[in-house]
Amino acid sequence: MISKLDFEGISFIGVYGLCTDTITLIRPDLGKKLSTVERVLNTPVLETTIGRSYLIGVFATGNSTCLVVPYFAEPTEVESVEAHVTCAVYPEKFTALGNLVLANDKACIVSPVLDAEFFQDALGTEVVRAQLGEFLTVGSVGVVTNKAGVLHPQLSDEDIEFVEDVLQISCERATANRGVGYLRLCLLANTKGILAGRETTGPELVRIEDILEG
Repeated sequence: MISKLDFEGISFIGVYGLCTDTITLIRPDLGKKLSTVERVLNTPVLETTIGRSYLIGVFATGNSTCLVVPYFAEPTEVESVEAHVTCAVYPEKFTALGNLVLANDKACIVSPVLDAEFFQDALGTEVVRAQLGEFLTVGSVGVVTNKAGVLHPQLSDEDIEFVEDVLQISCERATANRGVGYLRLCLLANTKGILAGRETTGPELVRIEDILEG
């Protein structure tokens, strides 16, 4: 299932959430749109903040086993996540973890600025430190599930093959929100469903659905 959505007129919905096959974290105050998130992604949905910020997709990352949040996450926020899934707190200075980590339940690619051993221990998977093309922000240039991934159109064939080999999925290039290659900002997806930003065009929507659900 795929659907388009915006939050208060903003189509960069990936900034405000994080989705795995077991849990969705989403910013508060969505009103009736919360039911769309629940229906499409088909997981328990936790309305929360990270460090009192709505930018959950920027600061949090993880897989179905464990979510990782930065050191400034409030204890009450960590506790609310742990009511659903294990939550690990990354203690180092880099905090935009959603932009720096590309992970599914099989493996994880982290930016060279992060501690790979920490993520290996937390997520319980193989972790590879790498950049993708010119991008150190490896989490921002793709959205991956346990079945497939959509990646930035500027990535090379070698980059695509690298992600496929590490995460053990098929990947293809795509854009969302009228040509945006930073897909993490535009999408929330798991193996059950896909939410795309409202500005995503019809052809973009068809391509994303074909890749992630094909």
